[in-house]
Amino acid sequence: MKEHNTIYIYPTDTVWGIGGSIYSESAFLQVMQIKKVQFPRPVSVLVSSLETLAQFVSLDDLPFSTEVLQKVFASECSLGVPLELLKQSVPTWIYQGSDSVLFRCLAYPWILQIVHDLGGAPIVTTSLNLTSDPPISDWEGAERFWQTYAADAKFIHKRECLQALPTFSPSGQASTIIFLKKAPAGCSGKQPCLQIVREGRFAAGIAELLLA
Repeated sequence: MKEHNTIYIYPTDTVWGIGGSIYSESAFLQVMQIKKVQFPRPVSVLVSSLETLAQFVSLDDLPFSTEVLQKVFASECSLGVPLELLKQSVPTWIYQGSDSVLFRCLAYPWILQIVHDLGGAPIVTTSLNLTSDPPISDWEGAERFWQTYAADAKFIHKRECLQALPTFSPSGQASTIIFLKKAPAGCSGKQPCLQIVREGRFAAGIAELLLA
């Protein structure tokens, strides 16, 4: 796939994000430099549909249905999938030696447009902030960051979002992060073994969905 090196700044359901094509190491390194990250760390893969996710993950091998998965992603959640469940590899710089890849799924119109601009590539995504600061969740803060630290990036403006979704606004809360894990003793059958590493505002409901 053609490499696209453009950096994008965009709102998500939780906070603002920054990223580019998952196939561009240059874009990844630019994002790390903008955020002033001294040592690269794992980032997430943002897809715009479960159909795209299915290009990378064997959904039939997951211990829950696609309907449940759709509800999980709609609840401000990032899902860590073990490397052995990937049917298409992702670049190693995305997971930085860990044993899982974090996925998010959002179908906002501006996310669809970014994916289109990237030639259909998913987005390597992380929060918009300097590494020493909390993630940015407000429109004004995102625009200031763009102008100050990443003026060459493509910025998704408030008017673009509100024209498409008039009531849209990031929640300002961190997403829930859940990792699927290999089943240890006592975890059997199709019941998933989960590790919640960060609890967002819907964490309890997400865990209930996944364990139902």
